[in-house]
Formats: sequence, C-alpha cells, structure tokens
Amino acid sequence: MAFDGITISSIVNELNDTINGGRLYKISQPEADEIMLTIKTQSGQYRLVLSANASLPLAYLTDDNKPSPATAPNFCMLLRKWMDEGIMPRPISVNVSRVNLYNPKFVEMLCTLTEKYRLPRNLLQLELTESAYTDNPQIIKEAMSRLHEKGFTVLMDDFGSGYSSLNIFAALWGPMVWELEGPLPIR
Repeated sequence: MAFDGITISSIVNELNDTINGGRLYKISQPEADEIMLTIKTQSGQYRLVLSANASLPLAYLTDDNKPSPATAPNFCMLLRKWMDEGIMPRPISVNVSRVNLYNPKFVEMLCTLTEKYRLPRNLLQLELTESAYTDNPQIIKEAMSRLHEKGFTVLMDDFGSGYSSLNIFAALWGPMVWELEGPLPIR
C-alpha cells in the first residue's frame, strides 16, 4: 500500500472508532478553505476539521473550537435575500467568543448589522462556550444583559461538556432561570 493509502486507512479507522454513528450537530467555516464539523456521539462530542488548503490538506479531530470569521455582513445579506423572497429562515446559531463580549462596541455592532439588513434580532442566536462564563462573569453578565435587552437570544454552547451547572445559570440570569418542576424528561 502506498504511503497515501496507509495514511488514509489510518484516518478512516480513527474516524470509524470515534465518530461513526454520531449525529452532525454543527458546521462552521473558520477559514476560507476549512470546515469544522461538530459531531455528537454516545461517548461525547468531537470536532472534525477538514482543510482543503492546496499546500497542506488536513483532516483531524480536535478539542479546540476555532472562532468564526467576521463575515457577518455577507451572511446577513443572504438572510435578507431569503426574507425578501418570502423564505423565513429558522434562527441561526452564531458562535461568539468572550473576546467579542469584552469589546464594548460589540452589541452596538450587532444592532447596526441587524438594522442595516432589516433582520429580526431573534433570528440570530448567539452561542457562548461554557468557559466564557468562568473567566470574567461580571463582564459576560453585563454583555448578555445588553444583548437580551436588544432582543438577541443568548445560548450556552456545548452545555454539559465542561464547567456547566445550573448554578452558572442562576449566577448569570438570576430570575430569568427557568424553574424546574418535577423530574426532567430523559431522551
């Protein structure tokens, strides 16, 4: 077997052992020539990076979550086009890093984008990773409150894979936390 054949066989075996039978949860494009597939299996969550870089094509599993590029205007233009054609898109999840939330102009920038393209703000669901909540909870809480006041939906990305607990919800959202009545349904 040629070297390429050995390499591909090894990749196929590793992927079969880890993500076979999993459910595709999210697709993101952190680079122009790269996509990241988030796959959930019974044994956990995996991120598969596929790069079509001409000089260094890659396929690998990673624990790192790469931030999405700042190409929101093109994305917003597409959503507006669909809406003008009578197609109401479902809410779209957008990864937001804690660096975004530390930027005092971030909320204003999102508001400007949604106004420019006449998009309902609840169409963009802003996802934060659990680790964002642990670094500087006060800044995160203030940014989340501003986003919520402006009509954006804020979600916790990858809930249950790291630092999460209902205590984080209580600390960040206080009275906005849902009351749990009775046992939670298990799927």
